[in-house]
Amino acid sequence: MRRGRNPDGGHYWAAFPYPSFTGFQDDDVADLWAFLGTLAPVPRPDTPHDTRNTGLERWLWHTFLFSPEPWVADPDPTLDEGRYLVAVVGHCPECHTPRSGFGRLRREDGLVGAGEGVPHAGPDITQATLGWSEGDWLTLLEMGMLPDGDFVGSGMFSVVEHGTAKLTESERAAMVKALMAR
Repeated sequence: MRRGRNPDGGHYWAAFPYPSFTGFQDDDVADLWAFLGTLAPVPRPDTPHDTRNTGLERWLWHTFLFSPEPWVADPDPTLDEGRYLVAVVGHCPECHTPRSGFGRLRREDGLVGAGEGVPHAGPDITQATLGWSEGDWLTLLEMGMLPDGDFVGSGMFSVVEHGTAKLTESERAAMVKALMAR
């Protein structure tokens, strides 16, 4: 989960967002593993990856471009939980941050949008660009509704339905505080 390795020791391609997951705290990884252990296996055989990337390319990316980034607590403890939920658990930067030509997140440009024409790219979600109220953010995270009354679509709908809508009110509020501080 945090090292980008499959059970046989092979390298995962970074489409599995393990670079963001390197910040997961040990207790959270253990809790996630315990939860996954309660789920019934999916009765479907694995299918081959639909990429042109070879094992060599995954090894090169993992060896030369992957740099684990353990979580560093925010100096402002009131922002720490929200930043952790946004950056690590929710891994929002994976879709809402531009990447270098080699596929690494340009963290200095965090959440400014992944760019035009990039598949599955999320838009700029910085407060400076959106100017949303706290209520706007909370409604988005709970219901997926945007301030103009439209709803998020594509993969973000699933993020809300299966993710942020299931958080506690205080967890969503912590995320909003972190997002509004950006």
